[in-house]
Amino acid sequence: WCAAGLALILSLCPKFGAIINTIPAGVLGGVTTLLYGMIGTSGLRILVDSKVDYSKNRNQMLTSVIFVTGLSGAALRIGNIELTGMVLACVVGMAMSLVFYVLDRFKLTNDQVE
Repeated sequence: WCAAGLALILSLCPKFGAIINTIPAGVLGGVTTLLYGMIGTSGLRILVDSKVDYSKNRNQMLTSVIFVTGLSGAALRIGNIELTGMVLACVVGMAMSLVFYVLDRFKLTNDQVE
């Protein structure tokens, strides 16, 4: 809470904004790359720590489709609502998981339900 509050207060200070604007674009690009890389790596660490079994094709497919959908810039427009990025990847992942669950229940896959 404290960091968020401080960031909010500093964002309203024009002198602090001027200092931030002096940082070269390449440096900000590098910091941004590092930030998003750390977020992605944290997600992979969660998968490893949770011992996700990648010997199962379902887990490989889910992970691959979610990563590609989230990073590709794909978009889905339904009326006035547009799903992009990680929101679309989350929806696609949930839908695929539901489809795999239904296929397992009707014994239409080679994998055994645990």
